[in-house]
Amino acid sequence: MTEDWRANNSDFDLKIMIGNARIGRILAFISILYAPLIVTLHILVTMFLKPDKDLLYTSVPTVANNLMWPSYFPFDTSRKYVFEATWFCQILATTGASLIYGTFDTFIAVIVLHICSQLAIVRKRLRNLHNGLKSQYSLSHDLINKKLSAIIKRHEELISMANTIENTFNIVLLPQFICYPLIFCFQGYAMLTSMAKTQASSLQILYYLSYDTYTLYHLFIFCWIGEQLINESKSISSSFYESSWYNYSYTNSRSLMLIGYRAMQPLYISAGKYARFSLSLFVSLLKTSMGYLSMLRAVQVRNL
Repeated sequence: MTEDWRANNSDFDLKIMIGNARIGRILAFISILYAPLIVTLHILVTMFLKPDKDLLYTSVPTVANNLMWPSYFPFDTSRKYVFEATWFCQILATTGASLIYGTFDTFIAVIVLHICSQLAIVRKRLRNLHNGLKSQYSLSHDLINKKLSAIIKRHEELISMANTIENTFNIVLLPQFICYPLIFCFQGYAMLTSMAKTQASSLQILYYLSYDTYTLYHLFIFCWIGEQLINESKSISSSFYESSWYNYSYTNSRSLMLIGYRAMQPLYISAGKYARFSLSLFVSLLKTSMGYLSMLRAVQVRNL
C-alpha cells in the first residue's frame, strides 16, 4: 500500500485512491465512536436498571453477580475496594476489547477498499490503452505490448493481494458470519421480551437498539466491501470492450481477451470459503434473522 501511494500516480488515480481512503476512514471513525457508546450504555443499564444493584456481593464472596459482567474470581470481591477495582478493570477491558474488535473489522475494510481503488485504476488504464499512441502500426504495436505487460503485471499483483487477504482472514470471519445473525436475533428477542413482560425503560430499549445497530453495521461493512471487490474485479472483464481493440493487431487483441477471461472470475472475501460477502448475502442474513426472531416470538406468545 505504501508503494502504491508513493508511485507516480495521475490526478485521476489519486482521486480514486483518496476517495476510497476517505470512505475507509469514515467507516473506522464511526466504529471507534460507536464502541464506547455501547459500553457506556451497558454500564448505565447495569448500574441503574439491575434489580440487585444495591447488593455488593452474594452469599459466595468469590462470585460477583452485580459487576458489569457477572463472573467468578479467585479472590474475595465482597470488600469495597476490591469490588470497585474489579468494576474498573472490567470497564477498561470491555472498552479495549470493543475498540480492538472495531479496529480489526475496519482494518480489513481499508485494505479491501485500497485493492478496489487499484482495480479501478487498472480498469481505466486498460480502457485508455490507445491514448498517446502514434499512427504507425509497428510503433503502436510495441507501445501497446509494453502497456499491456505493465497492466497484466499489476493485475496479477492485485489478484495475489486479494487472495492473500482472503486466505488470511476467511477463517477469522467465519465465526463472525455465524454470530452476527444470532446476536441480532437473540438481542431483538430479549428486547421484545423485556418490553412485553415489564415496563422497559427508554435507556434499556436504547441499549438494545444500539447494540443491534452496531452488529448490523459491522456485518454491512463486510458485505459492502465484498460487493465492491466483486464488482470492481468483474468490471475489468468488460473494460477492454471500451478500448479501441478493433484497431489493434491480432496478438494485442488476443492478449486483451485473455485479461477479460481472467477477470470474469471475480475476487472476493468469504467466511471460511463458505459464503462470499456481498449485499445479497447481507439481505439474506437479515431476512433469516428476522424469520427466526418472528418464530421465537410466536412460540413465546403461544406458551403464555
